[in-house]
Amino acid sequence: MCAYVGEEKVVDLWCSSSGDPNYDGDSLTLLFSSTKSLTSIMVATLVDQGLITYGDKVMQPPLPDFAPKLVMFYLSLLDF
Repeated sequence: MCAYVGEEKVVDLWCSSSGDPNYDGDSLTLLFSSTKSLTSIMVATLVDQGLITYGDKVMQPPLPDFAPKLVMFYLSLLDF
C-alpha cells in the first residue's frame, strides 16, 4: 500500500508472506476485496462532510462524471 499527501509519499508498505526474495515494492499484487474497506471509509468521510448521503445514487452529483465509467465497467464484466 502506498499513500500520498499532495506530492509527498507518506506510506509505502509491502511484504511477502512467503518470504520470496524476488518480491519487492514494484511487484504486482491482486487486491480482490481489500478495497471495500477503503471505499467505505471514503464514503463515510463524504457523508460526515455533508457532501453526500447514504441514500444518494452514484449517478447524481457530486459524481455525475463517474456514472458513465461505472456503467462501462459493469458492461465490461459481462464480456467474461
